[in-house]
Amino acid sequence: MPARKPAAETSLRERKKEKQRQALIDVATELFRERTFASTRMEDIAAVVEVGVTTVYNYFPSKHELLVAIIDNQVTLAQHKVERVLDALPVEPVDGLVKMIGADYGNIDRIEDKRLWRELLAVMLFASAEHVEIEQSRSRFRKALDRALASYIERGKLRADCEVGAVVDIVYAIYAYHFRSLACADKARTRDALKLVRRDIEVLLRPHLA
Repeated sequence: MPARKPAAETSLRERKKEKQRQALIDVATELFRERTFASTRMEDIAAVVEVGVTTVYNYFPSKHELLVAIIDNQVTLAQHKVERVLDALPVEPVDGLVKMIGADYGNIDRIEDKRLWRELLAVMLFASAEHVEIEQSRSRFRKALDRALASYIERGKLRADCEVGAVVDIVYAIYAYHFRSLACADKARTRDALKLVRRDIEVLLRPHLA
């Protein structure tokens, strides 16, 4: 029977692998943003990270798989910001939901950021059935919205009979619609998109305010 390697050694190896994987994701994100997805080769990513191209393919068999990993990474980064909003929700529900959406959006005014997100949105639209992580990324924000609404009901800011599931569905639709519009229009600005988000959420929540 082969000898087992110490747990500490295995853990160190796993941490190194995860660090390498994250480095590839970070570099690919920047190259896709600056050079475009189509113009970036796996060899370009390998060169910046200073590894062989085979190493890149060992982690990500294709650029498509790399895009999926970038989606998950971007959603995770955004979710950390959303969690911080949840930890200190504004007093009023409209303010809270808009602040959560603003935290998730970040700032995508630069054309390079818009170009990257167009690539990511296309993958999210057409490949979600193949990649469970994409659907999981969508569910994270929905769960955060659910928690925020439940908190506002508990605080007496929203009516107890507020249909949370339905409101989450509509808020998510508002969030997704304005994000797509922001990413797809070169001259669109994040601050203007959030003004429209606020307008729509004010209308939505008006009947549910306590």
